[in-house]
Formats: sequence, structure tokens, C-alpha cells
Amino acid sequence: MALVGRMFPRFLAKKMTIRRNLHTAFPDLDDSSLDDLTAKIIANFGRLTAETSHIPSFRSGRNGAVLSARGALKYPIEQRGKAIYVSAHLGNWELIPIFFQQHDLPLTIVRTQMDHPVVDRRLMSLRRETGATYVDKSNALRPCIAALKRDESIALLVDQRVESGIEVDFFARRTLFTSLPARMALRFNCPIIPGEAVRVGPGQVQVVFHEPIWPGLRRDEDAERDLTQRMAKAIEESICRHPEQWFCNKSRWEKRRDISNVERPTTDLNYLNCASRASSTAHFEPADRTLPDQPSTSTARDLSR
Repeated sequence: MALVGRMFPRFLAKKMTIRRNLHTAFPDLDDSSLDDLTAKIIANFGRLTAETSHIPSFRSGRNGAVLSARGALKYPIEQRGKAIYVSAHLGNWELIPIFFQQHDLPLTIVRTQMDHPVVDRRLMSLRRETGATYVDKSNALRPCIAALKRDESIALLVDQRVESGIEVDFFARRTLFTSLPARMALRFNCPIIPGEAVRVGPGQVQVVFHEPIWPGLRRDEDAERDLTQRMAKAIEESICRHPEQWFCNKSRWEKRRDISNVERPTTDLNYLNCASRASSTAHFEPADRTLPDQPSTSTARDLSR
């Protein structure tokens, strides 16, 4: 009971942060829809932690685990060119490196170290199964440059708030995005490729790649800002397609930078309908019980940090 007592305030805080982020991104949703969407996101994270513990099964396709890919695959598979791959904390981002391993494509991934050393070591032992090289974000610049010089690709998650970077529009609000993808794309004249790994069924995850975002001829601050804005727009659209799988457990927008009265950026996506569809998404139950649908309490708690 004492453990539950310690866990509950933190769980409640995470839940409230998710709901607050959703309200900012989808302001037209009513309270009931926001609560429902928040619950689906928390359930999705439970499936993510269970799936991540079964990375070997996704690599081999055993035990009912299926990892597929679709979208703009020509550049990574046929041309095998270096790129900066970016995604949000969407679906199961931990499985994306398996695609690169299956196609013998070296990949360096920028990661955030977990607060809990034991959980961090356990997660890294699982991540090493993917064949990717992981570097801590505090010392990521040199390894990323080295990888791109070898004509290899790098990858990072870009949807969480950063302390410094380039200010762009994200869901109609100004916020900072990391400048690393744009800087590297301009320096090495390679594309930024948005993508995500979304759950399409029980034990079935699909990696989706979108069209490459190429740098233009300019090599100045405006070019860096333009590339970062285009990247942020692509991430926004990915989230809008699958809002029920967006693990937004950290505050994305600073309260003092609230500009909710600004006009939303032009897009073909309908935010209200998008989130409403998510609210009615069917609940997936694993077809094969060898892939559990819920993680242990300690793993879920620590991976959510």
C-alpha cells in the first residue's frame, strides 16, 4: 500500500500533463473526449512497454509479433542515403531501429538517459538488440557528425520541449524545437525524414516513412528556421493522424507563451475530427498471450519518466 501511495501522485501528475497537452493541441475537444483520449494514451504506453520487452520477437517475427513498413521507402532502402530521421513519441518508437537492422542500415540514435539507473541499464540491454548505436543527448553532436561523415544516418525524437533551439509554430503555438536536424541537414546536404511506428493491431506495429524534407540552396539562419518549421509541421501531422498513440507526458508548451488566440496554420487535417476518431478507436487485445498487453508496474512507472 505504501508503494501505491508513492506512485499515485506521480501517475496523477503525468495524467494531468497528458490531458493539458491534448487540450492545447485539440482545443475543440470537450472534457469527456479529452478524458477518453488520455485514457487511450496511457493504455498505449502500457502496450509499448510490453512490446519493448519483446524486441527479439519483433526482430524475428515470432510469438505473434509483426513489424512492417510502408511509405516513402525508396530513399532509405534503394538509395541507402544518409538522412536525419525524426519522430514523435508516437506508437512504439523503440521498434523503429529494427527496420534499419533488417535492411543492414547503420543508425545512430540520440537518447535521453533514464533517471533510474537499473531501468536505464535494462532498457539499453533491450535496445542493443536492435543493432543501433545509442548516444546520450548531452554528448550527441560529435557522434552524429561522425556518423553522417561515414554516410550513415542518425535519428532522434523531437516532439518534447527543449531548453534552447529554434522557435516555430506547433499546433498553432510558438515553442522551441531542437535545431540539430536542420543544422545537420544543411551541413551534410541530406534530408530530414519524418516517420513513426504506429500500432495497427495486436502485436502488430507498422513503421511509416514520409517524404524527405530536403534543404534548399540557402545556408543561413532563415534556412535553418524554415527546415525546422517544416519538420515541426510533419510531426504535428503525424500526431494528428494518431493522437491516441502520442505519449505526451511532459509539458510541451510554456504557459507564459500562450498565444491560443492566433489563427491555426493551414492544413488539410481536421484536428477535431482527428481526435474524435481517436476517441472511438477500438481497444486492441493481444491475439497471442505470449506477448503480454501490460508491463510490470515498476517498468511502466520508470519508462514514463
